[in-house]
Amino acid sequence: EYDGEFSAWTRTERLYADFETLMVLHATAYSARFVDAYLGEYRRVYDPTPTEYEALAARLRRRTAAGDCFFLAAFTGERDWNDFALSNSMWRIYLSTSDGRKVKASSVGEVKSDDSIYQHFFPYFERFYEGYLVCFSCSAKPGKDGASTSPILHEGLDWFEMQFRSPVGAVDLRWVLGD
Repeated sequence: EYDGEFSAWTRTERLYADFETLMVLHATAYSARFVDAYLGEYRRVYDPTPTEYEALAARLRRRTAAGDCFFLAAFTGERDWNDFALSNSMWRIYLSTSDGRKVKASSVGEVKSDDSIYQHFFPYFERFYEGYLVCFSCSAKPGKDGASTSPILHEGLDWFEMQFRSPVGAVDLRWVLGD
């Protein structure tokens, strides 16, 4: 069921200063279980041709094989702060795990706000939010930006978190795994 997996793999946090909301972040991890639920929901909603469905499935599986990816929707009090996809962004995004690994995002791509497919699958992606696809590569040489040749998210972790850092503040989105 899509709604259950969506809830399980989505986190939300807010950054406040003096009772003012500076930022709201929502992120959904493209875990194997979420991808399977996404594909099931896509099939239910669109009833695609087998070719179309297999192309989407292959694209999503290639993405997850290359690293760990998340859909991110961000609202910021100042429009200039919502610059996650810029090469000179004020934000640094990291993925940290319970086994002591920490890697910097290898890519942050902007998702157009008028993309109705994303709006269906990620209902928090509303007006006034900017959308991003954030990926952490597992194909870089070990040690470079903390990257590894093995998946960052793997069996046996107790938790993982996306960490957002800037002069404006810090926000952590944490997923607790297991029991």
